[in-house]
Amino acid sequence: MAEIRSWKPIFIALTVNKERTGLRGNEKSAQLKGLLRQQVTEARNRVLDNDGQISADEADRLERFARLVEITEQVEEPAQRPRWPVAAVLALTLGVVSSLLFLRVPSTNVVIDFKVGALGLVVPQSQILNEPTSLVKLDAEGLAHVRIPRSKGRSGQALSATDEIWSQLQLRAPKSALGRITLQPLAPPRGTRIWLRKTSLPNQFSLSLQHEEIKTVTSLTVSGRLGLRSPDGSNFDRDFGRGRALHLTGSGNVVDFLMTVADDGRELFSRIIPVSALTLMRVHQEVAGQTQVEESTIWSGTIYFNDLGEMSRALRAAESLRLEVSEGYIRTLTLAGDYFVFSFHGEVENLTVGEGSGQHSLMPTYLEWMSSQHALSLLWGAAMYVFGLALAVVRWWRIRV
Repeated sequence: MAEIRSWKPIFIALTVNKERTGLRGNEKSAQLKGLLRQQVTEARNRVLDNDGQISADEADRLERFARLVEITEQVEEPAQRPRWPVAAVLALTLGVVSSLLFLRVPSTNVVIDFKVGALGLVVPQSQILNEPTSLVKLDAEGLAHVRIPRSKGRSGQALSATDEIWSQLQLRAPKSALGRITLQPLAPPRGTRIWLRKTSLPNQFSLSLQHEEIKTVTSLTVSGRLGLRSPDGSNFDRDFGRGRALHLTGSGNVVDFLMTVADDGRELFSRIIPVSALTLMRVHQEVAGQTQVEESTIWSGTIYFNDLGEMSRALRAAESLRLEVSEGYIRTLTLAGDYFVFSFHGEVENLTVGEGSGQHSLMPTYLEWMSSQHALSLLWGAAMYVFGLALAVVRWWRIRV
């Protein structure tokens, strides 16, 4: 009991001193620990000097002092720590996770397989659009010059839009004759807007070329007996023998062609066509209300997201799809039945589906992109972050681990 009375007045004195000086509990503990550490160091040095000998009184004194430090830490109230850092860390974590969940990448690489009734595109360079193709019928509108080659019994003619209104021309191969029309490769200038539309007739489609100045000459190879029809309704046949070249020149901004191919058109278009824009919406003009109504030309399709591994998204019939092409090209564009079939490969900066309030983006979120591109790194990073956050909270609440 005497030993207990020996250190009890010291503890009471420390408590009174705390009230007088206003020191916080953790500061008192730090002072006691420092004093205990100093005395233990001095005792250790004396033990080393005395060949490992220490007096019983000194050992008891150090043990009582260590016990005093322990009791002090147990009875003192811990200092109140501000709670706002925890709230700030939580808010920051929620902000980062929300950004990864809702913010979308600026561009993504896709492959889209399409079946469409019509499509519009813009070529970034002068590009051969089609392969030599056999035609049954060709209607041309918006012409500046028509140069008809000589035929049997007739000399060649060079006509312009002012001569007999030759801005339009219809050329056909009668079934009873052995005439043949071959469309030579078209190479529209850079920046030309091209619109392709399938008509209701078999093997027939329209081709529209729009540019500030279309001066490209369209060449046809004609042979045998063919029928020509001028805009004034005049019909006449000509026999071009084994083959002649017929040249058509555009008059300005727009040249329209209506073509009927001799077969299914599998080899009609070039296998690779670079594009800088792709349109799959057709605009209808409402006569009564004078309003424009957009209509999707999609029959079906599938979007494959190359940046997301195996992720894909099917397109329904007439579903509105809009995309901004950063860089891309069209492959295997063919005419098949009532629609065009092709595949688009490229980088898009915007990809949306739907109309009005139902319109939403298909661009991947940053979390989807990171989980696909850096799945293992994302897993380890998330695990380390959660572990560190949990450990910081535990230490903050003074829980020993």
